Order: sequence, then structure tokens, then C-alpha cells
Amino acid sequence: MMLDKSRPYATVHGISEAKYRQDGRYFDGSGKPLDKKDEIIPEIKPDYASMHWKQLEKLVRDNGGEYRSKEQAVEFMEAL
Repeated sequence: MMLDKSRPYATVHGISEAKYRQDGRYFDGSGKPLDKKDEIIPEIKPDYASMHWKQLEKLVRDNGGEYRSKEQAVEFMEAL
């Protein structure tokens, strides 16, 4: 299955061969799917506990929450 640019897709940045992502699959610059062994871009969750409280405050508010403390903000963001 080739990349279908008539449907929503994401542009991938970095040093990988992957240039696009659609439906959980990665594609190269010409729209050809990459084999599973080439999917070297892991899903990375942010490390909220190491973020500055001001950055967490903004993330919580941007996601409809109310900032009370760093600990509660980390719990809130990890629950999303």
C-alpha cells in the first residue's frame, strides 16, 4: 500500500528513511511503505517529571486542566 496523499498524513523529521506516516505505517520520500524492520522511529512519550514546572503549567492549561502542582500536572499529562 502506497502513501495516499488525498488522506491525512504526517511529515516525519529526523535522520530516518521515513518521511511520512499514515495509519501507523511509515513511508519513504517517494511514498513507498517501509518494512517493519525499517520502522526505527519509536513512539516517545515526554518525560513530564523532568520538565520545568512552567512548561508543565502551559501543557496542562493547553489540555483543559488546572495547574495546582508539578506532581499533579505530571499525573494529569500522563493520563492523557
